[in-house]
Amino acid sequence: MLKKELINRLARECHITQYQARMFLKAMADSITDGLVSREKVTISGLGTFQNKIRAPKLIMNPTVRGEKIQLPARRVVHFSPGTTIKTKLNQPGFFSRLFGSKSKIEYAKPLSHQQDKALDETKKSIDQLIREIAAESQKEEQRRTEFKKSPTTPPPLPPLPKPPPVKQIKPSPPPPPKPKPVPPPAPRPMTKIPIKKIGSSQASKISYMDLSQKVVPKEILAYIPEYIARLYQAVPVGKTAQGKLIVAMTDPEDYQAIEFIRKKAGIDIEPKIATATDIANILDQYAGLESEIAQVIKGTEFAKPEKEKKILTEEAISTKAPTSRVVASLLKKAVAMRSSDIHFEPEEKKVIVRFRIDGVLQNVLTLPTQIHAALVSRIKILCNMKLDETRIPQDSRFRMNFDGRGIDFRVSTFPTVYGEKVVMRILDKSQGILTLEELGLTGRGFEIIKDAISKSYGMILVTGPTGSGKTTTLYAALDKLNKEGVNIMTLEDPVEYQIPGINQGQVNPKLGFTFAKGLRSIVRQDPDIIMVGEIRDFETAEMSVHSALTGHIVFSTLHTNDAAGAIPRLIDMGVEPFLITSSLSTVVAQRLARRICQECRVVDKIPTQIDREVKAEIQKMPLAERRKIKKFVFYKGRGCGSCNNSGYKGRIGTFEVLPITEKIKTLTLEKVSSSRIKEAAVSEGMIAMKQDGILKAIQGFTTIEEVWRITKE
Repeated sequence: MLKKELINRLARECHITQYQARMFLKAMADSITDGLVSREKVTISGLGTFQNKIRAPKLIMNPTVRGEKIQLPARRVVHFSPGTTIKTKLNQPGFFSRLFGSKSKIEYAKPLSHQQDKALDETKKSIDQLIREIAAESQKEEQRRTEFKKSPTTPPPLPPLPKPPPVKQIKPSPPPPPKPKPVPPPAPRPMTKIPIKKIGSSQASKISYMDLSQKVVPKEILAYIPEYIARLYQAVPVGKTAQGKLIVAMTDPEDYQAIEFIRKKAGIDIEPKIATATDIANILDQYAGLESEIAQVIKGTEFAKPEKEKKILTEEAISTKAPTSRVVASLLKKAVAMRSSDIHFEPEEKKVIVRFRIDGVLQNVLTLPTQIHAALVSRIKILCNMKLDETRIPQDSRFRMNFDGRGIDFRVSTFPTVYGEKVVMRILDKSQGILTLEELGLTGRGFEIIKDAISKSYGMILVTGPTGSGKTTTLYAALDKLNKEGVNIMTLEDPVEYQIPGINQGQVNPKLGFTFAKGLRSIVRQDPDIIMVGEIRDFETAEMSVHSALTGHIVFSTLHTNDAAGAIPRLIDMGVEPFLITSSLSTVVAQRLARRICQECRVVDKIPTQIDREVKAEIQKMPLAERRKIKKFVFYKGRGCGSCNNSGYKGRIGTFEVLPITEKIKTLTLEKVSSSRIKEAAVSEGMIAMKQDGILKAIQGFTTIEEVWRITKE
């Protein structure tokens, strides 16, 4: 039955106008829709059941490649099961008057929350009120009809009838009355049947594929379909046709019920297109920026009002304050989605700046009012069990949350400033797993040196670099390569960033006196084969690490130096004897992290003449074997696209400087020479400097020459 036929019959049997019938059906459809968004099933007594079901995957013809089939993924669709009453009595006269004459009961499959119960009650009341209004209106209209029939004023409307003579004179043509009668019925049918039935398998070839990987959809187009409906049906608006139709990309363009529902909701004709689930997810992320999302959360709360006086919020008040919790949840979720490594909350006099560190670079993301700062910090403290009333000294803690089935760890640090506590949160995504040495960017001679060093039965391997350069990740990659059943690996870290099965990991606690030096003494008594010390900070830890390497253990640790050659003078400055260093130290690795070029928008880049000369000068200093690997002298950059947030970069790669402790280096160590002398000797023996390794990666298209210059600038 068509929509127009349904309205006509409902109006006729219930003695109401067509407009009233249309409004009644719209109210009932909205009620069913709201129920299905959060429910599995909605039942209307006497009519039937609307239920969310999972449609199995199916094969359709590929619209872009003739003769090829592609598989549509499994998705949730709305299925209607008519009741026994509507099956048997639908065609009987008076069916709709009996069905809607009394209050129609709507039953939901599961219990609703308090807010949903309230909304449902309001919806039911509105439908009941509408039914009562329709009944009252029909009674009034019936009274008017009876009064009109009894009224003696029925003859007066007849005087205008003397005008038929001129009408008869305009009828010289053949009589058309019989022909127009069959014409009106077919006219309304195509308007409602085209979106539902004429997009069948016979016309599947007309549904074209859309590549949305780099598509940016204007906000006014996204406004046609609400976000919750777009996510429910995996259908997003992407533009308009020349005829004014709304182009909707879907994972299943043959879901006719979804197409019809979206058409009604948007109030515009739809032209469906097929797209991948990944591309549609990219468009869904464009629905609401972080600023509008946070503004919507803050709007209407006490934070949106001018600040009169600062109040100290209790823990109970903050833990139940929905706006604060939603602001923090939105920020954490957005940071994880944008692949951030750190979140900074920086209070100022008149605002709070939120910054994300993405691919090693801090970016301003959001500005919040100062009124929300105290509640924001308190909410974060509650999550990681910090002291709420302590704002004068720094605090450190951590907590864990799940996002889309992934366990994400947050390492939190607070620091008191003039305008309040600054909070920095380190994001540790354990779902990514441990990277291998090859995935980190170690190649060529450097990779062979490290591979040889970790295969020895003893010796100390140091990884150097500033904070955030990926030293711990490199150590984890080496440990993962050595992690076997017959090996006892023990670590002492501050803190434990990633938990690796098969490795005994310990965390220092200076408050209790459990330092690196004391922990290392205990580890030696645990019969270890391989030891990892998070960082060598003092003479005691350095001495214990050296002695552990001399007594038949492989020792991994980190130092804060600018290059690999600087590690040796640093150990000597701590008080370690040079002869102990030459006997224990095996290899030193210095590293930095450069941003990777986005492979989706990578293009050839023309570098300035001055930089070109500097690059060629560095290449001439490389060993002959490395220079022969350079096949073409071309550099690249990222143009910017939706995949990389128009930055041109996506991810990071390491640039390394690997220094093996050869006999020549040992001699210079005993002489206590400077780090520059040690570096010169290492380069003369074939060491690839960090800048040279970065240039090689830039030529290979992994990073840009600007990134290499940025991370190696002295």
